[in-house]
Amino acid sequence: MRFYLVILTLIFVMIPQSAQSDGNDGPQDEWVFFDMGDVLVDTEQPKRLHYVKGAEAFLNSLRSHGYKIGLLINIPQHFGKTCDEKFKKLKHVLETTWTDKSSLKWGLFDRIFLPPNNEYRKPHPLLFLQAMSISCPASIVFFGEDLSEVKQILPQAQDIEEAIWELFDE
Repeated sequence: MRFYLVILTLIFVMIPQSAQSDGNDGPQDEWVFFDMGDVLVDTEQPKRLHYVKGAEAFLNSLRSHGYKIGLLINIPQHFGKTCDEKFKKLKHVLETTWTDKSSLKWGLFDRIFLPPNNEYRKPHPLLFLQAMSISCPASIVFFGEDLSEVKQILPQAQDIEEAIWELFDE
């Protein structure tokens, strides 16, 4: 299984950095965002969902080191009319198909971004730009399983510096 790590930096020139920081720079100001399917949750068997090996420990480690954690999830439009309805449906699907002894810990996530409709699902840049807007002026780290999603948004978004690393387990 391959994973892709992307670091995105969005530069907002209209907002002075002094107005964005509380003066306590450090890990508590750094964000790590994840795609959910096949990055945190193994979806190979849709009726038997569970954490990808090592994902729960990695999330707990990030949290213990003070990082903020977010999700960028491509929820289909038929899950609900609003983002709230979509999220409730997602939680229901996960609760009814989850097979790990340890349940998915939603409290680990500080922010969850969902597309308002199918037009804005990744690779559309909306979810990435929303994530970058709350982390400004810092960079964000994004873990995803689909390199084409990430490559699609990079040329479309202005003022983005990017680096992509391919990670895979052997």
